[in-house]
Amino acid sequence: MTNTEEGFESLEWVKLFADYFKHLTTLSTGSVLLMATLLEKLFHKPELQFLVPISFLGFVLSIIASMIAILILIATESKIGPTGGKAEAFGLTVIFTALGGFLTGILSLAAFGLWNFL
Repeated sequence: MTNTEEGFESLEWVKLFADYFKHLTTLSTGSVLLMATLLEKLFHKPELQFLVPISFLGFVLSIIASMIAILILIATESKIGPTGGKAEAFGLTVIFTALGGFLTGILSLAAFGLWNFL
């Protein structure tokens, strides 16, 4: 495999990774809007209201961490950002924060919705 092919594969991987975080940001933003609609239109006296701020914070955390992950990808690919152990550890932390925030948000929203629909 030549250096050109390796660079192409690396760039394609970075594009896919960035697309993933763009989609995660879109889903999180849409979920916040869905949550607002559910609270306003469907539930007049909802139960388990403590799940709403947990869900909201999870989605906001996911949005912020996804944006940071995309910036890290851009910086890494353009060679202007830091490299090495600490940079990789920070990148992994951001990735797991984005995923954890989204999972927290979606599970809290699902539990809130199911509890109040049933």
